[in-house]
Amino acid sequence: MLGNAKNLKDSDSALMLSFAAGDGEGFDLLYQRHSESVYRFFYFGTHGDESLAAELFQDVWMTVVRGRARYTNEINFTDWLYHSAWARLHDHIRLHPLVPAKQINSQDQSTVVRLDSYRNSVAPDSADEIASEDIEVDMPMDSIGANDDAKDNAALVVCVENMTPEHKEVILLRYCFAMSLQEISEFLDVSKTMVERCFREAVKVIRSDIALHGSNERVE
Repeated sequence: MLGNAKNLKDSDSALMLSFAAGDGEGFDLLYQRHSESVYRFFYFGTHGDESLAAELFQDVWMTVVRGRARYTNEINFTDWLYHSAWARLHDHIRLHPLVPAKQINSQDQSTVVRLDSYRNSVAPDSADEIASEDIEVDMPMDSIGANDDAKDNAALVVCVENMTPEHKEVILLRYCFAMSLQEISEFLDVSKTMVERCFREAVKVIRSDIALHGSNERVE
C-alpha cells in the first residue's frame, strides 16, 4: 500500500504512483524536483521567449497530470518527463518557426540561469486523486536566479540560438537536464562519438561567444 508522499522523496516513480493513487503531494514534490530543469530547457530552446516557454512548460506538466492513471513503476519518470519535454519542443518547432531572440519583447526581465554558473560548467564530461485536471502550475522563476543580470542571460540565449540544431540539442540536454554524454547518446539514439563531437564543437561556440562579449573569465 502506498504511503504518504513525504516518505517517498527518494523515488520519482514512487512519487508518481502516489500521485496516481490520489496523493497530491506526490505531484508537488515531483514538480519541485524537476520544474527548474524543464523550464530552463524550454527557455533556451525557444530563444528566451518567456511566454512560449511558459506555454510549453505548462503543457508538459499537464501531460504528467493526464498520464498518471497509465503510469507504472516500469517507467523511468525522469526519462518520461524529459522525453515529453523534448518532443513538445520539437513538435512546436516543426509547426512554428522560432522567433529570433532579438525580436522577442519580454515583459519579465527575470533570468533563468546564471551565466557564470553555466560558464563554469562547460567542461569535459566527467562520468560517463487529484481534485481537478486544471492544476495550476506556477512558474519557477524565483528560484532560478531572478536577481541576476538580464544582459548576461540575453547573451547566453543568443549564444545557444546561434548554434546548429545538433549542437543546441546536446547543450540543452547536457546543461538543462544534467545528462552525461552517454545518456545523451542513448536519449537521442545516436553514437556517443557523434555526441562527443557535437559537445566539443558547442563548447567552442560558447567560448567564442564569451570572448566576443568581453568576458575576462576563462572556461576550463
